[in-house]
Amino acid sequence: MKGKQRVKKQLASWLLASVLLIGAVVTVAVLSGFQDDSLGRINNSPVDRREFALLLSQQRSQTVQYYKKQYNAAVNETFWTTAYEGVTPADYAKQAALNQMTEYRVQQQLAQSNGLEVSADYGQFLQRLREENERRKALLQTGSPIYGPTQYSEWSFYDYIHSNLVIKLKEKLLEGGGGPTEDELKQLYEEHKDNLYRMPDEVTVNVMSFPLGDGNRAVDAVSMLTGGVSFSLVRSELSPYVLKRRADGEGILLGGAGTEDRSDVEERLLKAALQLQKGEALHIDFANYTTVIQLVSKTDKHSLPFDKVKDVILREWTDQWFEQQIEQLKKQAKVELNQRNYRSIKVAE
Repeated sequence: MKGKQRVKKQLASWLLASVLLIGAVVTVAVLSGFQDDSLGRINNSPVDRREFALLLSQQRSQTVQYYKKQYNAAVNETFWTTAYEGVTPADYAKQAALNQMTEYRVQQQLAQSNGLEVSADYGQFLQRLREENERRKALLQTGSPIYGPTQYSEWSFYDYIHSNLVIKLKEKLLEGGGGPTEDELKQLYEEHKDNLYRMPDEVTVNVMSFPLGDGNRAVDAVSMLTGGVSFSLVRSELSPYVLKRRADGEGILLGGAGTEDRSDVEERLLKAALQLQKGEALHIDFANYTTVIQLVSKTDKHSLPFDKVKDVILREWTDQWFEQQIEQLKKQAKVELNQRNYRSIKVAE
């Protein structure tokens, strides 16, 4: 009788409670056949402590930022072990890392089932990393060209390998007519063209600037320009006070395709110019100067043609469809943990 109770007690110690992950639910399972240092299995694929530690290291800063923003948590010696609404930052980070590992593992397994060469053995990955860095070191010593970093870190190589795998997997899944039809892409285009596939705002303006303390000159310039005096004549009349700035002049183009990363100054000028009618002018104060802009022309926003954005629509459709497939596989994944080893992992550096 005592022997049976002892066996039941041992089994109970290995029985997992349901672990709620960020975006996935871990299946309740009884663990057996694990090596002493193993963390568990995901769909019968071993979870290597070293791989988990790598993913966990990527969660630390995100976890700190989350708890600082959500709870105004102080980052001190007790930060990782202090519970907020029942969850410590350490548990939050470990669950996020386990969720990420589950996602990576189901992607690897999906790739294998579709004929792609994949190894989930972390020891093999580390050997491959050493060999790649040795190869790069040898090329560097002989003066041969190398592409990418001179040496990969463990994370950068891991991310590089997995990102390439995902690209190949998406391509593989779309082979044989697995993607959307032309008509389906056109339907998506029609549904979203007014919001997602419009030409960027674009204006042509005349620009001149004055010292910040010389605001009256800017007011005079605006009045003269709006009254119909040509830009060149106004600039000539006020030339003793006009600043010589490389960004100023006639026929300056603001906005348009390829200028999405414009500066704050350009953004303010563009927004102001869009409020003007042709020939109108206004002035804007900046930190050290005042700028006068006159609208020359404005391109009305219109939708880009389907052929110009077809590849973008296909890529967006593929990414969304792929994420849905992976989320479904994550929900179905059987994740088993060696709780003793999992709990022993320290999050704090």
